[in-house]
Amino acid sequence: MRRQCTTGVSLSIITGILTQIVSLSPIRKSGLRALNDIIDKAHLLILINVRWKSLRATEGWAALQHHNVLHTTIEIIPPLIESDVSQSLPWLSFSVQQASFFTLIPYHLPSGESPEWHPGNIYAFPNTPRQLIKPPRLSSSEPTRYHLFVSGDYEIRLFGDPHNTNHEDPILDIQIDVSIQTTERAAILDPHLNIIPDFWNGWIFGSMIGVAVCALDSQWTVIDVKSPSSAFELSLHHGQRISASQTRIVPVIVKQFESVQDETLDVELVLKDISTGRNLTLFSRIGLHHWTDSPDSPAIKATYLLAGSPLLYLAIPPTSFQSLNAPIIAIHGAGVEITNPFWPAALPRQSQSWIICPSGRTSWGLDWHGPSADDVWGSFAALKELLETRSESKSSSFSWKQLIIDWNLRPVIIGHSNGGQGTWYLASRYPDQVLAAVPAAAYIKSQQYIPLSLSRGSHFLDASRNVILLSALMPDDNDLFMSNVVDTPILAIHGGADENVPVWHSRELVSLVKSWKADAPISLHEEPGQSHWYSTVFSSTRFLEFLDAVLSRNNDTFYSGVHQFTLTVADSKSSGSLHGFSIKELVIPGRLARLHVNLMKDAVKVETENVYSFTFDQKFDKPFYVDDTSVEVASSGQNNIWIRRGNDDVWMASERSIDSARPTGPIQNILSSSMPLTIVTSGNIKTESIATRMAHAILSYFRIDVSIMSDKEAVIEGSIAGNIIILGSDNLFGQRVLSKGPGLIHMRPNEPIEFRNKIFTSESSIGMLFLHLNPFSSKNLVLFVVGTDNVGLERSAKTLLPFRTGVPLPEFLVLGPNTDHRASGGLRGAGFWNRHWGWSEEMAWLH
Repeated sequence: MRRQCTTGVSLSIITGILTQIVSLSPIRKSGLRALNDIIDKAHLLILINVRWKSLRATEGWAALQHHNVLHTTIEIIPPLIESDVSQSLPWLSFSVQQASFFTLIPYHLPSGESPEWHPGNIYAFPNTPRQLIKPPRLSSSEPTRYHLFVSGDYEIRLFGDPHNTNHEDPILDIQIDVSIQTTERAAILDPHLNIIPDFWNGWIFGSMIGVAVCALDSQWTVIDVKSPSSAFELSLHHGQRISASQTRIVPVIVKQFESVQDETLDVELVLKDISTGRNLTLFSRIGLHHWTDSPDSPAIKATYLLAGSPLLYLAIPPTSFQSLNAPIIAIHGAGVEITNPFWPAALPRQSQSWIICPSGRTSWGLDWHGPSADDVWGSFAALKELLETRSESKSSSFSWKQLIIDWNLRPVIIGHSNGGQGTWYLASRYPDQVLAAVPAAAYIKSQQYIPLSLSRGSHFLDASRNVILLSALMPDDNDLFMSNVVDTPILAIHGGADENVPVWHSRELVSLVKSWKADAPISLHEEPGQSHWYSTVFSSTRFLEFLDAVLSRNNDTFYSGVHQFTLTVADSKSSGSLHGFSIKELVIPGRLARLHVNLMKDAVKVETENVYSFTFDQKFDKPFYVDDTSVEVASSGQNNIWIRRGNDDVWMASERSIDSARPTGPIQNILSSSMPLTIVTSGNIKTESIATRMAHAILSYFRIDVSIMSDKEAVIEGSIAGNIIILGSDNLFGQRVLSKGPGLIHMRPNEPIEFRNKIFTSESSIGMLFLHLNPFSSKNLVLFVVGTDNVGLERSAKTLLPFRTGVPLPEFLVLGPNTDHRASGGLRGAGFWNRHWGWSEEMAWLH
């Protein structure tokens, strides 16, 4: 079958069942002559000749998901006049949308070299940096031809059921854009990535701005920022190191002295070349938007800083400022940008409540888990701090004090689709922080939205070992945590004819809550005949009546009338309390933990499952029993009591913090860093390439900031704040970190990797990913990404590029060559560590 591309180049499709090779005819372009000279753009619609209808009839829509390998060639012709050649070879600038990965390979790849896979923009995020790639083995005198392979993957969650667009067959829609980026300028601004808040009554509605900078040559450090405007004082939150080809969004703290009506703000950033010491000044004229209240524009764009990254959220003020109620947090569905007027317009503006719309970092984020959940609570706290700061200002004539409410009030959380799923997640992981919840059109969890029964690895991997992999998904499985919401008022909303998320998802979750507590304050409002989205989702009479009822409660006592409850936790570091009880540490990481609490008239009885320590913030002047063991707590004068297992598993109480719990996996928890992530390379070209690819994916997919440094620089620096990713088995800094661990893994330059007395040599091309204790901070994580050779190292990196939800990544993985075609069936080991970062007999395997 042949289709015509937008460039007029013919597209040939070779049909098959599992792997498709799609070829574009060769393109010749003299690409070194000018800055950003476009090589080509291709818009590909790919339909594979497979009997999709028959597959769907027996296996459901999960059978429509498929993987393709697409191919084209790129030829770069050097300029005709030698003097036109730049002293530094140019970058190829790529934008590959709605594809998972791509790689650029010379026509004659030497044996022993492995392709470098770059993450595509599979979600088609509108604001992402372009990927800069140095063409390998580029000739400055003769044409150089490359293979371009693209991984095209059809996923139901991303692209939907083709029936929704009146198609029977799944069609891939991939866009490829390639251009030349010269290095005539050593660094450039990338304005479309800037993060700029609105101004209200002449005052900036946020604490900062974000200015995006891309380094084209060398490594740079941002050392200063200034503006000629007398109304503002600008300062750097922290100095940023930007590696060649990397883009970072520089957080600039803004202190405002007077009201302004200016339409622009001039900003100067000063950068310093790390190697030569030379300075470079970049000038940016930033447009300012002054918000005025109107039905078409009810939301104000606001900014704040989270873990070193400037982020955007929306705030919709109440129409009246008298007797303000609890705020509402509204979380959007997958693919919805909060800057799209659709989302704030769909929310019922309140007369006495603020509405906060977090971004989730990006329109997909991590399904409102992990760093996306942090953004929910971060936006909530940021608005509080902003309003309090503004109210204390003596420079403003506007009465900001009237906007402040009692921020001790718990919010109501509402959300639609993926945001509805996120509403279940937040309400069930942080039950004491949520007043009420309204999940609309929500799915239960990713593996019930799209079953894993057709996964490639399931055909090879032993079932007992596969269970350990699936345990890595458990922290995201909402159905397992329904015990935590039995006392939270919940209205689940679902369209009866939902074509995207079948209504049984909401029915099942409501039923699960009632199975934990028959009279739980939960109900399902099913709208007959309505689809996934309809205009009255958040404006129906049923919704508005529910909202009025819960807002009138404001901050009812947590424990009023509650006598029995069960707290369920998978990851203690990402879980809150239930009626004041918190699980702090698990006996076996990777398994669920539960507290069954019975507040009897004459005693308190607690039964535990997989709990090593827990706390509570109530005073009990009556006998206290844990697993039928009496624990002395009644005489304590403290509000927060710690209970833990002592010698011989005997429960004991303490009035001081005994939080010895380590941060746990799965591996994606490396993204939940208190500071920008730091990637430490081994100081060679291979690990530097992986570092910039990782940094690109992490910024594009999650708006998480990344700093890159070499192992020698890290050793000199000593300690590093936040989470750390270490690349390469010959990493000097990595060897230092390993020396402070339990000693299960040993790596030395030019030697095999030893893992629990098993030797893995370079001939095996093994890749390894494993979390490790952070010797600089017990609350942070280190992730090693290593391989016995470059092939194994690339295999490890590709497993993470990009990080995606629904991928089972426990605390360590050993990747054999067979993972390339057997997926999880090619693993040589996987699992979780024990409480002390040692081997877990219950939750790990290695062969």
